[in-house]
Amino acid sequence: MRSLARFLENPWTNIGVALILIATSSLELWEDFAHEGPDGLGAHHGILVFGVVSLLKALPDALEGVHRLMPREPPA
Repeated sequence: MRSLARFLENPWTNIGVALILIATSSLELWEDFAHEGPDGLGAHHGILVFGVVSLLKALPDALEGVHRLMPREPPA
């Protein structure tokens, strides 16, 4: 159970899920617009917004981890 919690709290997992949400909802928006024209709001609009917000929430944690892994330059 702990490993599942660690996996779900991992910022890279959250970024991956957010990118999948953004990609699939963007594809749905593109198909909807190309075949039927703009037809009001649908569930894919909300999924796109949720994906973007999820991505923005996960980025600071991921970038902090990358920053910690980068070697510091010695003082001159």
